[in-house]
Amino acid sequence: MKRKTLLTLGKCALISMMMTACSGNEELKTLTCHVHPELTFSCESDTRAIVASFVNGSKIGIMVTDKGTTDEYGGDTRNLNICYTLQGNDNWAASYDTSLTNAQANVYGYYPYGSDCSTGKVAMTNGIDYMYTVQPSVINLQNPAAEIRLSHAMALLRFEFDSSLGTVKSVRVRNIPSYGTLDVFTGKVTASAQKTNMDILKTDVEFSEGLLVVPGNKIDVMVYTDNGNFVWKPDQVAESGKLYNIRLSAD
Repeated sequence: MKRKTLLTLGKCALISMMMTACSGNEELKTLTCHVHPELTFSCESDTRAIVASFVNGSKIGIMVTDKGTTDEYGGDTRNLNICYTLQGNDNWAASYDTSLTNAQANVYGYYPYGSDCSTGKVAMTNGIDYMYTVQPSVINLQNPAAEIRLSHAMALLRFEFDSSLGTVKSVRVRNIPSYGTLDVFTGKVTASAQKTNMDILKTDVEFSEGLLVVPGNKIDVMVYTDNGNFVWKPDQVAESGKLYNIRLSAD
């Protein structure tokens, strides 16, 4: 299942248009039309998702590059890391409107937008649903429409507790990468060598909805209950875009 949001950016900017009356004749002097990308955005929103739709103020990053490269389209650095902000009723405002030419362009997207991502590298922290485009779209002046489909880059851990554990008080997820880096152009996630633990209380939203972690390590889970402490060690590396349903019991 996926939810779709239409981003209509096909504004035709009239740079200069002058009509002059001369002896009863009207002459159209100059008409220049700039064509901008018309983007259709779709978000993968199956059971692996935390973010399934966007609220006002949500920001998406867009990269427009020369086709087959990671270079800014047409040599204009403003085409890298364009910010789109949702302003209600499917209205996304762009920080810059790319002017398309006959030359083909690739379009990449990522979420959430970061102001320091002009190089295509996104700093990742645990708990945030980072997304990226698996396959870039191709557009130009004659074909300005592009579909930007975002997929999930994090690993999602969901917990199910058997009654044999007793009353669960909290969960500690151990051996998680402290941070990571997402390459917007390739989708590759590089996990940090530094590790951390994350504690989840029964009252935390992650307890019921799941915990997003930077992929790349073999994690384990410690469960604290009124019957004692239990450890789950799957001996499996958490992978990007995967959902892990963790069923814990005392048996």
